[in-house]
Amino acid sequence: MNDKAKEIGCTRTHFSNPNGLPGANHYSTARDLSKIAAYCMKNPEFRKVVGTKIKIVYWNSPSDKKIDAENTNELLQKNYPGITGIKTGFTKAAGNCLAASATRDDLNLIVIVLNSSDENSRFDDAEKLLDYGFAKIKTVKLADKNRIEKKVFVRGGKSGTVRVGPAENFIFPLIEGEDEKLIEISCDVPKVIDAGIEDGKVVGEAVLKYDGEKIASVPICARENVSPGFSIASLLVDIFEPFINSYPRIAQAFSA
Repeated sequence: MNDKAKEIGCTRTHFSNPNGLPGANHYSTARDLSKIAAYCMKNPEFRKVVGTKIKIVYWNSPSDKKIDAENTNELLQKNYPGITGIKTGFTKAAGNCLAASATRDDLNLIVIVLNSSDENSRFDDAEKLLDYGFAKIKTVKLADKNRIEKKVFVRGGKSGTVRVGPAENFIFPLIEGEDEKLIEISCDVPKVIDAGIEDGKVVGEAVLKYDGEKIASVPICARENVSPGFSIASLLVDIFEPFINSYPRIAQAFSA
């Protein structure tokens, strides 16, 4: 758990147990919990579970007995617009806590409320934070993944090039006051790659920067298979590879 937390960018989190009960070296922050929540919400089964309002639990014995287990997330029960989860929590050490998420159009928001004054105010606070986020943030679709495609040279293949493109649309959230003109997109893809490429294989990444700072990346994937073998085009790639790597204009002309 600690290794995974570091992997997804948590810097002030340490787990001393897997159940969340208080411990001397068991801690996190709202920022880190938001990163953990965002990571978890990428899992379809997780999203299904945390978005479930009520589940019938049947007893093994007696077999006719059942319990309606209701989700304790009041935002889910009251149908807050776009609500998708996530989790309530309480211990004496942490107080009343809530991780809440909601989606409207292309915008997904997560809020974390810790040590709320009472059981109900955490839902009120989360609702206000979500309302604020949806009012102040807009999404900008910078590019459609289906309309962006490049060719990369292939060495030792039945084809001399392979079509590649982003795995996702370029959608970026802008907070009120931020300028869309400060967004840049650059592609980091090798000019030549080896054959044995399968459709969907990650071959690079597109980097999104705002005002010069990297804020996100999108995988660049192959959009076709290229098997190892011989072709005139691939032979030319082998011959001209030093020039392709040295002169971007030659590479662009060759792939056009």
